Amino acid sequence: MGALRASELDSYGMIGVGRIYEMYRDGIIESDDEVAVTFDGETNEQLSIPLVNIRLTVKAAVDAGILQEEQATAFMDTARRTFYPDRNYRNILSECEKKGILEGSLPKKPAGFY
Repeated sequence: MGALRASELDSYGMIGVGRIYEMYRDGIIESDDEVAVTFDGETNEQLSIPLVNIRLTVKAAVDAGILQEEQATAFMDTARRTFYPDRNYRNILSECEKKGILEGSLPKKPAGFY
């Protein structure tokens, strides 16, 4: 949320830093839900993944040749449509499998995604 607030207040002298701030400043991202996350109230464990993290992961997958542009676009559309408290790789991958977006592209349980 700091990057979002810095981009809103930089015209008043606030100094923003970092890649996410620059994405807000440059208009690449705009929505609050790009950085929104939910936590377990008792353990403080993070339960969801910010959309900006998913966006950068998907870009890395395209750059590495793991995903094709069409798959990446469909994956991001699915991620955006997922309500932010439910936004995690398990839910997004499951929805993409149902839609046939990633059919046969990924193992059933990608390492590090669960």
